[in-house]
Amino acid sequence: MSVNISLLLQAHGIEIVSGNRRAEVMLELGQAIKIVDQNGNQLMMTLKDRQLHFTEMSGSPSYDIMVKRHTVDPVLITTVAGVKMELRPIAMSHIPSEDPQAWLRFIGPHVPGTSLNEIEQKRLQKYLRLHHTEAVTDGQDVFTLAGDMLAHCNPSQQ
Repeated sequence: MSVNISLLLQAHGIEIVSGNRRAEVMLELGQAIKIVDQNGNQLMMTLKDRQLHFTEMSGSPSYDIMVKRHTVDPVLITTVAGVKMELRPIAMSHIPSEDPQAWLRFIGPHVPGTSLNEIEQKRLQKYLRLHHTEAVTDGQDVFTLAGDMLAHCNPSQQ
């Protein structure tokens, strides 16, 4: 399965200021890229096993990518089946559950094996409220909480 690089970067609190498409292609190809954030911090960013990895600068790639960064801590949940998931928020301009038609466009099928106990449901709901969103990602798929399970969703269809 492929990774949506834009969603993955967004979930890690990274907004690319210039060279967006070039950065995405380089990451997809597994190349390390040098990023420089708004505070002048320089890091190497690579995509490995569908996860972004950051390291202090040790080399000098030929292309700098300017980014804006902010810290986004993931929520760690465990399904009833014992599967641990690290989820990060997806920014949304509207909350789909406030409009029944928007919710129907937003929500997708439930994900088998993602039932959550009541404590995990409340933790995820609190995290969603904290980040003013109804969508989270594991870096590969986008989910929402629907009942006591995760369901696929499409934030762009809200």
